[in-house]
Amino acid sequence: MQEIIKKVKSITEFTRRSTVATAKLREMQQQMGQPQLILKQDMATRWNSTYYMLKRITEVKEPLVSTLALINPQLQVLSQADWEIIKEACDVLQPFEEVTVELSAEKFVTGSKAILIARGLQRATAHHQRNPNLHKPVKEMVGILMAEITRRLGGIEQVPVHLKMAPKSKSQSWSALKQLGNECFKTGQYGEATNFYSQSIKELEKAAQKNPEDLGILYSNRAASYLKDGNCTECVKDCTTSLELYPFNVKSLLRRAAAYEALERYRLAYVDYKTALQLDCNITAAHDGTNRMTKALTEVDGPSWREKLPPIPTVPLSVRENLNQQPASPQQNHCKTNNSGPSEKEKKRAQTLKEEGNALVKKGEHQKAIDKYSQSIQLNPHEITAYTNRALCYLSVKQLREAVADCDVALNMDSSNIKALYRRAQAHRELQNFKSCVDDLNRLLKVEPKNGAALKLLQEVQKRK
Repeated sequence: MQEIIKKVKSITEFTRRSTVATAKLREMQQQMGQPQLILKQDMATRWNSTYYMLKRITEVKEPLVSTLALINPQLQVLSQADWEIIKEACDVLQPFEEVTVELSAEKFVTGSKAILIARGLQRATAHHQRNPNLHKPVKEMVGILMAEITRRLGGIEQVPVHLKMAPKSKSQSWSALKQLGNECFKTGQYGEATNFYSQSIKELEKAAQKNPEDLGILYSNRAASYLKDGNCTECVKDCTTSLELYPFNVKSLLRRAAAYEALERYRLAYVDYKTALQLDCNITAAHDGTNRMTKALTEVDGPSWREKLPPIPTVPLSVRENLNQQPASPQQNHCKTNNSGPSEKEKKRAQTLKEEGNALVKKGEHQKAIDKYSQSIQLNPHEITAYTNRALCYLSVKQLREAVADCDVALNMDSSNIKALYRRAQAHRELQNFKSCVDDLNRLLKVEPKNGAALKLLQEVQKRK
C-alpha cells in the first residue's frame, strides 16, 4: 500500500508543481464536462489528508490519466490494479474519516459515546476483513487497522470511571483536570483530552489568582489535541489565545504553523515557523516546515512570494535572553554554548562547509552558498560568522526577513558584532523599517565610531526619513 501511496504523492506533487500539467488537467476536465478539481496533497499533521489525497485522485481519474499520457512525465504510472486498490482503501478508510469529522465538531465527547464509536469502527473494519475479494495490500491495511483499534480502543469499557464521566459530573482542581487530559493525550484519546483541558481552562479562569502562562499552556495543550484530531481551525484559535497569554511560546507557534499548513494557509505557516526559529535555531520541524512552505509559496505566488508575506515578528532581546538563562531540556537545543556542543569532527566539517560557502560567494553564487552555510550551521550552530555570511547572501538574493533573522541569532550570541549590526541595518533599510535601521547603525557606531560604511548609510537613511 505504501508503494501506491508514494506513486500518488509523486503524481500529485508533479501535477500541482507543473504549470503545464495544471493547465492541461483543467483543459481535459473541461473537455470531459467534469468539475475543475485540483489534486490534494497529504500533510504529516493530519492522517485524513492521505484519505483526501487518495479520494481526490479517484475523482479526477479520467482527465488525469489523459493529461499524464499527453505530457508524458517521468513518473511511475498507476496500473488498473493500483486504481482498484485505491478505491478499496478509500472505502475502508471512509468510516474513520466520518468519525474524525464528527469528533472534531464536538466540544465534549463523553466516554459512552466513545464506546459506541469504537464498536462501530470495529464492526465496519470486521466487515471488510471478511471480504474475500479485497486486494492483498488492502487486506494487510485492514489487518493493521483492526489491530490498532483493538490496541487503542479494545479496553475502553474498562477505562476508569473518572476518565469516562460526562464533563460536568465531577468537580476537580484545574491542575488535576490538566493531568487527566495529559493521561488521555498520551494514550491517544484526543477527544477525551480535549474535554479535560476545556474543564481545566474553565476552572483556572474562575480562580481568583491565576498565572497567564499556566492558562496559555492549557490552551496550547488543547490545541495539540485538536491538531491530532484534525480540527485545525480550533487548533489555530487556541494557539492564538495561548500566544496572547504566553507570548513566543515555541510549542504554540509550531502547533499553529502545522495547523495553518494543513489548512493550506502557507504564508501564515511560514511566518510562525520562522518566528520559532528565532527562538530556537535548531528545531528540525521548523526548518523542515520553512522549506516546505518556501516550496509551496513559490508554486503559488511565483518568485515574488516573499513580497506577499505578512510581517515576521522580531523576537525581543529580553525574550531570547530569558530563554538562554533557562536550562535546556533533552528535547531542546537552543543556540547557545553548552556542554553538549558539536564534536571536533562536526566543527571541522562545519568549517569546511563554511569555507565552501565563502568560495561560492566570491563566484557570485549566493543561493548555493546559502545551502553550504545552512549545512554548516546544522553541524555547529555556535559559529557566528556562518550566520553573518548567510545574512549577506540573503541580502544579495533579496530574502530580507531571513537576513534579519540570521543577524538576530548572531547578535544574540554577540550583541556588538559589527557585521550583524550593519547587515541587519541594510535589511531594515530595504524593508523600509527606517527606525530599526537607524537604531542598528547607532549601536554599531557606539562600538566603531569611524565606520565609514555605517556613517554613509546613516546619512542616506536620515534623508529618506
